[in-house]
Amino acid sequence: PFIKEPDWFWQFKPATVADELEMQRWINTNAKRDTPPTWIEVAIKQIAMTSVSTNLPGAELEEGGKVTQFEELCLAMPIDMLGELWTALGEVNPLWGPPRPPQSSPTSEAEFSAE
Repeated sequence: PFIKEPDWFWQFKPATVADELEMQRWINTNAKRDTPPTWIEVAIKQIAMTSVSTNLPGAELEEGGKVTQFEELCLAMPIDMLGELWTALGEVNPLWGPPRPPQSSPTSEAEFSAE
């Protein structure tokens, strides 16, 4: 469910190796542009590639939904809603979604002291 619209849903599938390879090809192709892909472009591509279904108003999807249909839905939504979806994608697919801060080391500085 979405924060502002709890009755709406968006369902993801786990990203596959084929999805990851396709994503890397897309990034490499688009990296050759004058400007590299923006976070919004990467988010839309990752969301669309792993989307299965949604009940967003006006979302008329073919059986199983197609990547281009999900991309069109993403392009029409507010940025905060896209960010919410991208974060949710990262929870389902830990290697995708927004970058996460590195996890702190469980080792404390005190353990390295030479006392």
